[in-house]
Amino acid sequence: MKSSSHITIAGIQLWVEQLHYTEEVNRPTLIFLHEALGSVALWKAYPGLLCEALECNGVVYDRMGHGLSSPFNKARDNDYLELEAVLYLRELILELGLQQPILIGHSDGGTIALIYAAKYPDEVSGIITEAAHIYVEDSGSGGMKQAIHQFEHTIFKEKLAKYHGEKTEDLFYAWADTWTSAAFSTWNIADQLSGISCPALILQGSQDEYATQQHLWDIANGIGENAKGVLIENCGHNPHLQAQAETLALSRDFIHNLL
Repeated sequence: MKSSSHITIAGIQLWVEQLHYTEEVNRPTLIFLHEALGSVALWKAYPGLLCEALECNGVVYDRMGHGLSSPFNKARDNDYLELEAVLYLRELILELGLQQPILIGHSDGGTIALIYAAKYPDEVSGIITEAAHIYVEDSGSGGMKQAIHQFEHTIFKEKLAKYHGEKTEDLFYAWADTWTSAAFSTWNIADQLSGISCPALILQGSQDEYATQQHLWDIANGIGENAKGVLIENCGHNPHLQAQAETLALSRDFIHNLL
């Protein structure tokens, strides 16, 4: 069963879907954090599949500027990922009264999960990241340039608009302009990883367009002995869609061990 509503967090409205698969109060809720251009809808069926397999409840939400949530209310700063973790995600967890959730983040969402787990190490049961990033790599510029070209010269913009409506252009350039700016080139949160004490499953596709394989191992090594890094072969930037069966199995087994 699913329930959906807008919830006011820090003065903005976030679109939140809650997935209900159990009434057991001690079972952790899975919180799904979407990618840079993502939304609740763009997760497709994956959150429901994982929650159902584990008999856990889930929360999926659109961040500000995405999907059905409020548009951006200011220009994006270089610390936007930190802000998403310590303000919006934090306030949403408190508003929903969630205890010891498991954070599951894709791309930007994975980075938000890392930052949150480092900031509040005693309040998270575990984290799973797909294609998270902790610094800017020159190797990702090719993927970024291709995305910009597709947005400006193909139907990619129209496809995104189905999910983000009038916010589409602002959202795309908030992402693209940030990650191609000289000011953001020195962004790095590697020093925060040692603060993560919960178990962590770190996933990345072997053909990720935006990061090298070294990024995966740097995240896992930065967290330490509680982290397991897995490189998913023949997979790009979207493991839960491009290698769904493998990603689902890895995530399900990881969470089963936590339970």
